[in-house]
This record gives sequence, structure tokens and C-alpha cells, in this order.
Amino acid sequence: MKTSVKYPEQGAITLQRTGVMPSYIGENYEWSMFQAADGTILYSTRLGTDWARPGQLLYPISGQDNGLLYIVTHGYPASSLYKNSTVDRFITQAAIWMYEDRGQIHDDFLNGADSYGIMDKYILPLAETASKVSSQTEIIEPVATIENGAMNHDKNDYFILRSPKITVAIDGGATATVSLSGHNDSGQYIVDEQGDHRTQFSDDESFYVEIPWVERLLNREIDVTVKGDVTLPRAVEYRTSLEGNYERLVGLKEVTAKVTTTVPLPTSIDLAIADYGVMSIGLLVAAGAIIVACRALFKRH
Repeated sequence: MKTSVKYPEQGAITLQRTGVMPSYIGENYEWSMFQAADGTILYSTRLGTDWARPGQLLYPISGQDNGLLYIVTHGYPASSLYKNSTVDRFITQAAIWMYEDRGQIHDDFLNGADSYGIMDKYILPLAETASKVSSQTEIIEPVATIENGAMNHDKNDYFILRSPKITVAIDGGATATVSLSGHNDSGQYIVDEQGDHRTQFSDDESFYVEIPWVERLLNREIDVTVKGDVTLPRAVEYRTSLEGNYERLVGLKEVTAKVTTTVPLPTSIDLAIADYGVMSIGLLVAAGAIIVACRALFKRH
């Protein structure tokens, strides 16, 4: 199976400064706390740059830093680490600066008293794991899964093959659209568990694909494409459009992405023929022989 994702474009945000927090690792500094006008908590990602100014418009930067995504999905406000929101926020900011370190972190930061015991227990593990996952390829869960098994002959028509059950996995309330790609002749259908023809399905609903038996004899490839909405986390970075060495800020956004999964139909066929009469089996063998002969004839020419 192949799965791809298209994320929505992010708009500009207005920066707000909500106060300062003390250092919890023995520094004699206070750290600014930022958020967007919509309440999204923002963190600085660059040391040694000019602070962004409250009221500024910040614009999203394209791309996704998987290390930052790890920190903001495991830090405040997504997770409670120290069970204190201000300390949790400090831990998250410190981990981002450790991860983004470009030689700007001073000795007081690294060698402070750490009376809260948060450097080794929370900050360093977050930063170190972020570094490990930063180069990993983003893994998107498929919006459809197919059960193991072969194509089966329809109970009422031996010349029709039915796929194993395919189940949809999307956001609740959303609708997935199913289509067939590759070689697409008449006689190919998408059916629900009641046997009705449908192309729209909700989360956790299942369907089957029915195709003529000849499609498999001719080795024609047929793929099932499922498209649906899925809510996914994004670490969105922002920067002002003003000239100067202004910092970047990052915030966790839950976005509705368009996810597409392509499910190949099995190439194997369950050849159970016990329920069919001798005449049906004879017709089946004859049809197969004709198809094989035609393929051989075309190959010669």
C-alpha cells in the first residue's frame, strides 16, 4: 500500500507576549512567553536573534521539522511533564533550544543548579530524542486497510471475484471517497457489506471490490484509491517579514489533512469450486483455455 498526504496551507498569525517565566535551572534570566492571537502557545527556535515584537504579523515557513514536531507533541501544552504548567512550558522551551543549539547556549544554561531536577529527567531526553527522529521520514497511517487473503469467487457468480474486506480509517464525521484505478472496464464495482454499490464511506465502514474473473486471468492491475480527511499534528514555524535577524517561533497545530491510500488488490485467487456444478467448471476451464490461447497468439505478433 502507498499513502500520501496533502497538508492545508497555514495563514499568518498575530504575535502576543503573555508574560515572562523564571529560569528553573539556576540562571539569572527571565524567559518571554509568546502565543498567537488564537491562543496557540509559541516557542522560540533561535538563540542569538532579535526577539519578535508583540503585535507583529508572523508568516508560516514551509516544510516540517520532525525534531520540533516531536518536542511540541511531547511538551507543553500537549503533555504534562512536571505537573506544573509554567515549569512544563520552560522544559519545552529549553528542549527546543537544546535541540536547535548553534553554539549560542551559555554555560549557566548547561551547568546551572537544576534544583528542580528537570535537565536530565526531561529537557535532555526531549532534545536528544528530537535529534534522533529529525531525519526520519514522516509516517502517515493509511486511511484504508485490507484484510489478508486472496480474491474469492462470488457465491452466486463464479466469474465474479470479490476482494478481501477493506476498512476505512478517517476522522469521525468525515467521508472517504473510493475509486478504482489502473485497468478499469465495465463490471468492476465497489460494494458495501450489504452488497449495494457505493463510493462514499465513513470511518470504520467496510467495503469490497468486485471484478470480472477475466481481469485476473489477463494479469490486469487494479488499484483501489481511498481519499479522506485525517487530523494530524504539525509543528508550524513562523517568522516576521521584516528585515533583520528576527527569531523564528514554532507552535503545535492540529490540521485536517487530505490523506490518500492506494490499496492493490490481491493477485491470488481462492479456487474453491465445491459449490459449482460440472457444467460451470467446464465452462470455466474452456474460457480460461481461450484466454490463454489468445494471449499466446498476440505475443507471437
